[in-house]
Amino acid sequence: EGLDPRCNESNEGVSNACGIHIHQGTSCYEDAGGHYWNTTLIDSDPWATVTYQTRKKESAWAVGVEVVTGLTNFEVLGRAMIVHDFTGARIACGIIIPEKLAVPAFTPYFSYTGSLEVEGAMDVTGMGVTDDAGQILSWSLKGLDPNCSSGANSEYSNSCGIHIHAGTDCTSDALGHYWNQTTYSADDPWSMISYTSKKGKGKSREKQVPVATGLENTFVNGHAMIVHSYIGGRIACGIISPSSEVANAFVKYYTYTGDLEVSGWVKVVGTGVLEDASQELSWRLAGVDPACETAPGTGANANACGIHIHVGMDCTSDAGGHYYAVDTDPWTALKYTTTPRGHAKAKEQKVDTGLTNYDVLGHTMIVHDSTGARIACGILNIASD
Repeated sequence: EGLDPRCNESNEGVSNACGIHIHQGTSCYEDAGGHYWNTTLIDSDPWATVTYQTRKKESAWAVGVEVVTGLTNFEVLGRAMIVHDFTGARIACGIIIPEKLAVPAFTPYFSYTGSLEVEGAMDVTGMGVTDDAGQILSWSLKGLDPNCSSGANSEYSNSCGIHIHAGTDCTSDALGHYWNQTTYSADDPWSMISYTSKKGKGKSREKQVPVATGLENTFVNGHAMIVHSYIGGRIACGIISPSSEVANAFVKYYTYTGDLEVSGWVKVVGTGVLEDASQELSWRLAGVDPACETAPGTGANANACGIHIHVGMDCTSDAGGHYYAVDTDPWTALKYTTTPRGHAKAKEQKVDTGLTNYDVLGHTMIVHDSTGARIACGILNIASD
């Protein structure tokens, strides 16, 4: 709503008139730059023809407007969405964010030596933009400090707190609270955020707790969520990450010259933290190797009929090796089985990688044939719920 009412009709010949476009910029505080697309793959500006038409109450709506940019959704994450008026002037700015993130698990804070063991999960939903940006927290936790049954004690800094910190891992100092200190220079928005544990049980459940941080969700993705004790000590750590991701399109691997053409999707749900971090893969594919109807035999290539996340982050060059942070490669055991019609499907195949979904976001999903050769490549993007 609030669009230019003159855009109820087109303004032919005027550049960007009534346009709604993704731009190169990543902030609404400064120049958003030009239209954003892959100029290596696509010569002409694909945004030039994308416009809105104003209807009642200066509003516009549309569904399924396809813009072939040569970019994945991972690549446009965090970019500015610009709305233009009838003259082509820029009138509004928003930031493309992962609306909903999660903390799937917690581990003891790296220096904590007490007996409390926090378990559970959190949702981190984005709200607003620029000064109004922030997070809405929901959680269901147990193993919390039972002394927090009456809530936080103002005599202790961070008492019973649950806060996003500047750090991005759970193996070292998580640093201080994370917020836009340019926007909120004086007041820490996290100082008032705390949990109340159920008396005698150390449990807490809350929904829709807003925190005005001045940060879009793009910026808190990958950061540490820290849980504090009654006296303010740090007792648990989790990593904010996308709950689920998807490789929803595939192209031939850049060196593959065979006839197989893989299509379909692979969904990846993240679980755990640190050494327990893992991905659960589900897939529905067509065009995979029919020879994978039977399991690879003894002595077969370790990657035969495999479907794996790799180190690489594009489908135009070498995808590198399998991506994991544990001692032994967990991907070689993961195989697909082809039906007589050349399809493959599976649900919730767990791979213990030691990586969070934040770590694997934007990485390549590689499909192998029965010889272990790489035949198809996709990119992991944040999945819609």
